[in-house]
Amino acid sequence: MSPLEYHRPKNLQEAIALLQAGVPLAGGTALVPQRRRLQAVIDLSHLGLDGFQVQDGRVTAGATLKLQALAEAGPGVPPALAQAVRLEATRNLRSMVTLGGALMACDGRSPLVTALLALGAQAAVHPGGGWVALTELLAGRGDGSRWLVTALRWQEPVRLAYDQVARTPADRPILCAAVARAGDGSLGVALGGHGAHPRRIADTTPEEAPATARRAYAQAEDEWASAAYRAAVAEILVRRLVAEVAG
Repeated sequence: MSPLEYHRPKNLQEAIALLQAGVPLAGGTALVPQRRRLQAVIDLSHLGLDGFQVQDGRVTAGATLKLQALAEAGPGVPPALAQAVRLEATRNLRSMVTLGGALMACDGRSPLVTALLALGAQAAVHPGGGWVALTELLAGRGDGSRWLVTALRWQEPVRLAYDQVARTPADRPILCAAVARAGDGSLGVALGGHGAHPRRIADTTPEEAPATARRAYAQAEDEWASAAYRAAVAEILVRRLVAEVAG
């Protein structure tokens, strides 16, 4: 096993310059299994990317914010989002895993990313420094590009609801769903439990959302569940959550 290069940049510009040389490191939990394939890591712990702010209805959370801190942040974190955070990992892991790390390492069964997609979250991505939709970031994770995510942001919803079906209460979901209602009445609907990452389904009305969810998971079959089962449960969960956020 070759020696691992370790970089600790003093500022964001240094970190961006190092992206081609190594992989960003925050909590480190997602990188430990990849140790034999890594040549260099970039320690982000001294860049001050762990902030949390709510201003004018917009929430901004730093990429190195620990999941436990996010769950306990209070205003700006709806109860359903805190629930999804707690379902993402055990208490010990939540104290180590960062928001950015959970995002970049997630698979399709992530409760946290499902809830963030329903909220219409965006990520600050470098190089470039612009905000991109979480859907775009997730879709591009496998293209070989090296990115540095520094923050996530979302609008405070009027209501957010989350639910899942799993083999045990503590297990990863076979299927999960989140529905957010914005101030203008529009709905954000996301499904998880299958594939490389959760997905936000097309903008839809409360009446059409359950059927749209069923169609979205009509081919979602794997070793955990059949497509017919997931499609049926997706319709049931989304109908229930749409009614919950309407109340």
